[in-house]
Amino acid sequence: MSEASIGSLVVIAQQSMIGIVTSTDLVEKVLALKKKDDCQVAEIMSSPVICISKSESIFEALMLMIQKGISHLVITEKDVPVGVISEWDWMTAQQRHPAALIHSIKSADSAESLAEIRKEMMPLIEQIFEEEGQAESLTRLITEIHDQITCRLIELGLGEMEKKGRGGTPSEFSWMGMGSEGRREQTVITDQDNALIFKDPGPERLSQTRQWFLDFAEKVVSGLEICGFPRCRGNTMAINPELCLTEEEWLKLFGGILQKPTPEALLKAGIYFDFRSLYGKHELVEKLRNKLMDLSPRSRLFLKLMSENDLDAGRPPVQQWGWKMRRLLGFGNLTVDLKQHALRPLVMGIRTLALSAGITESHSLERWRNEVNCRLTCPRLSRAPTILSCCSRSEGIS
Repeated sequence: MSEASIGSLVVIAQQSMIGIVTSTDLVEKVLALKKKDDCQVAEIMSSPVICISKSESIFEALMLMIQKGISHLVITEKDVPVGVISEWDWMTAQQRHPAALIHSIKSADSAESLAEIRKEMMPLIEQIFEEEGQAESLTRLITEIHDQITCRLIELGLGEMEKKGRGGTPSEFSWMGMGSEGRREQTVITDQDNALIFKDPGPERLSQTRQWFLDFAEKVVSGLEICGFPRCRGNTMAINPELCLTEEEWLKLFGGILQKPTPEALLKAGIYFDFRSLYGKHELVEKLRNKLMDLSPRSRLFLKLMSENDLDAGRPPVQQWGWKMRRLLGFGNLTVDLKQHALRPLVMGIRTLALSAGITESHSLERWRNEVNCRLTCPRLSRAPTILSCCSRSEGIS
């Protein structure tokens, strides 16, 4: 590595990549531990090797490094390694590396520290968007950073519960993101939409367990508020006892919405049915999702009423009575709220299509692409959400 002036080596065995060794590995696993010079490479290499195709964009490489928490990424061409990209390469080319931000988040010791770190995100987001130029890329990066902040607050909250003598988690649980967070479509300005699912501890301990999770959720929600995420005005948060439920209680709630689609139930469906697991026992959320996608295609009345809501929300403002009156009264140039009259109806319609087809993805673009591949005949329409989301990149859709 010194002779070639490189910071990493890919380890090959029988023409297959089996690991990667970096200069950091040599320092931390050999020099620091005072290992002998004849120790084998296999003892210090990292495995498996995380790779990305040479044809992928720099942004995809960046996101993969952030999501996997790695400092080196192997570049391949037809499954053959052709290079390695590192954090240093990114910093040399871009001045800033989001991975450094993620490292800071993971080591933060308070909500106040996380709030300061989040402020550093803005220049980076602007730079990424200018270079990448896609709203989808922007929201993916923002969501990833927000996820990391939430997960760190959860870890801090769990630590506080133990320090106060409340003990560890009384049952397996998962913290869920809902609404735009559940769809991975967050932007910089966004409020909280979260919930909690936990494994039923039995009737004797249910009340006590729920109270533990509600108290814990208050710490996380308060931390998110400090970090710049306002509390949801509709109380769609894990501190709400109606959204801090066992597996069976969540199934009952979702089943009730599907069976009795009242206006209030339809409103809840528009938020609750966009959900994903951020932290904890992810299997609890996947079981809930699979059950929902099993039931929703058969809930004909629910789908009919949801579709009617979507159509009503999607009516062009120029056809609405209020618009016509303002025009008659001469209120000057009238504007269209793209978030309200374009993006929101699109998200709503795509959600209903996904529920009718049992599509498990929560991201609107992924839902839409799945629809295009499965049932629609105009692939060009798959670009519609991307085009429209560019118009609203500074706002979130809850």
